[in-house]
Amino acid sequence: MTQKSIKTLLVFAALLAFTGPSHFAPQVASAQESQVEKKTVASSAEAGALMTGEWTECSFGGDGPIEIKDDGKSLNVKLSVGDPITGVAWEGDAPSENYEISYEAMRDDGFDFFGALTFPIGDGHATLVPAGWGGGVFGLSSINNQDASENETTQYIPFESDQWYKFRVRVTKQHVIVWVDDKEKIKVTREGKTFSVRAEMDLCKPIGFAAFQCDANVRAVTLRHLTDSELKASDSNSEAVKESSSGQSSQ
Repeated sequence: MTQKSIKTLLVFAALLAFTGPSHFAPQVASAQESQVEKKTVASSAEAGALMTGEWTECSFGGDGPIEIKDDGKSLNVKLSVGDPITGVAWEGDAPSENYEISYEAMRDDGFDFFGALTFPIGDGHATLVPAGWGGGVFGLSSINNQDASENETTQYIPFESDQWYKFRVRVTKQHVIVWVDDKEKIKVTREGKTFSVRAEMDLCKPIGFAAFQCDANVRAVTLRHLTDSELKASDSNSEAVKESSSGQSSQ
C-alpha cells in the first residue's frame, strides 16, 4: 500500500470517528425523548387530568354563597347552604362514555346530599347522590325514571360530616361503576336502561356538583379516558355476566 493510500485511509477513519456519534446522537436522543413522553402520557392517563378553569355557578335560585379556588394547579369548591340547592357546572368538553371521574367531597354542616355529581352516560345523564333523602340514601338518579331512592342502586350509607370521602365514577359502553373510598359500591349494566336526571339537576349538566341545604366542599376533581386494557377487561366481564345469566335462566 502506498503512503498516499495510507494517508487517505487515516483521513477517512478520522472523519468517520468524528461524524459517527454526531450522526446517531439525534436518533438516540429522539428515542429517549419518546420513551419519556410515553411514560408521561401513561402517568397522566392513570392519574387523570385535573379539571380546572371552566367552572361556573349553576344559579338554581336560592343558592348559597359559592367559593371557587382554582389556580390551574388545584381546585377547591365551597358550596354553602342553599334554599334548597347550591351547585356548580363544568363548561368545558365532556366525554359521554369510556371515561372516569374522581373527586373528594366533605359535608361541613347539614344532613342531606353534599357532593352530588351529575355526569354523562351516552346520550343521557345521571346524578350520583350521596346522603340524599334526609341523609341516608346513596345511589344513582335516575334509571328508567326511578330515583336513587327506588332503583337497583339504592343503598343506605351513613356519611359523616367533617370527613372527606373519595368518589370514583367510571362509565363504559357496558357499565356504570362507582367506588367510595376505593370500595366498589355500584355496578349497573347499561343495556336496556335509560339514564336521566331530575329536572332540578339539569343546570349541572354535562358535569356538575350540587349540595342540598348543607355546607359542602369538593376538591381534587380529575377526568381521564379509560385505557384499552381497562375497556377490554370491562367487555370481558360483561360477556361473563351475560353467560352466567344465560346459564341460570336455562336451568
